[in-house]
Amino acid sequence: MLLVDRKTLFMLGFLLSVILIEAKLARAQFAVDCPATLATVNNGFLSDTVGERIKEIYKDLNCRVMLVQVPGRRGIALFNIGQVNGEVMRLDKVEPLYSRNFVRSKVKLLDVHSSLWVHPDMIHSTEIPVGYTFGVIWQEKYVEGRRARKFNDNTELFSAYSSGEIKSLLAADITVGRAIRNEQLKPAPIKLKLLLSAPLYHYLGSEFSPFMIRFSDYLEKNEPFTEILKLQN
Repeated sequence: MLLVDRKTLFMLGFLLSVILIEAKLARAQFAVDCPATLATVNNGFLSDTVGERIKEIYKDLNCRVMLVQVPGRRGIALFNIGQVNGEVMRLDKVEPLYSRNFVRSKVKLLDVHSSLWVHPDMIHSTEIPVGYTFGVIWQEKYVEGRRARKFNDNTELFSAYSSGEIKSLLAADITVGRAIRNEQLKPAPIKLKLLLSAPLYHYLGSEFSPFMIRFSDYLEKNEPFTEILKLQN
């Protein structure tokens, strides 16, 4: 009877060892698949909020990632030369600007709504100069042929508006809404026209395709950006 118990204990110990080894190998494989650095545009509330949520998702997928905050197009350049493994979020308009192989998340992160906002005293004015953020592709395309002034980020943009340097601006609705609530835009601008409603995706180098599959599956199962979407509505 004692001999049987010892055999049983031996088998249980052996099986436990196998399970632990397989778990370690799985974690090691995930670590190999993990992107280490992501570029994120240092452009205010939306970028910061999505970036922090991305870090939480990576952690749930057994990965640690560092976010590198950069001006608009700088993230594209860093990705192209391999100094970062991907970008936190971009419109698909960015894809022709990538010079290396990439993968896009199968599932969008969220839809972004962006508009032309104007000073309430200028609501009926035409051809007033518009402020925009350098490196935000859709904004750069919009201001082509228009009187415009560029800024490095939303902080500079909103400050210029509040000080009276500009009377209109381009920005994501969720970011403007928060800035108004926090009294960072005075007087509160009026939404004149919705200019963009499009999905944002996560981008990585093609060598991280296995991780992107896991990342996309996570998005499908968990819908992690629901709270951010509520702020936008």
